[in-house]
Amino acid sequence: MCKSSLGRAVVSLAVVAAALMSAVPAGAAVEDSCARGKFCLFSGQGLTGSVVARGAYDNDLRDTAVGYFARSWRNRSGHTWYVFAEPHCSGYSTPLGAGDAGDVNNDWFGNIRSIARDDQLVACRK
Repeated sequence: MCKSSLGRAVVSLAVVAAALMSAVPAGAAVEDSCARGKFCLFSGQGLTGSVVARGAYDNDLRDTAVGYFARSWRNRSGHTWYVFAEPHCSGYSTPLGAGDAGDVNNDWFGNIRSIARDDQLVACRK
């Protein structure tokens, strides 16, 4: 294998490893800590620790240490949720799909200022 092919293979493996490390184990026993229909932020990785659960939106998570410094999340709703870098659902955002869960990456740790369900974005911006 030539050097450039080896480099591409190493980069590809690193990308796959990063994706796997941020996924929550399929058998994780977290059903009771995040109620059906809610979006939850957890203080620990792997859906552990204290939890903040919301059903529609929270336009300012700075008053909740768990939300603001969340280490993992779970979306048990039937909606896409968005996390925002600024209060009132403004600034940079990323969608988190219905039924998904994962650990918060380093770019978002300490930077989640507000969250909203896809059908509650207008209300959150007030």
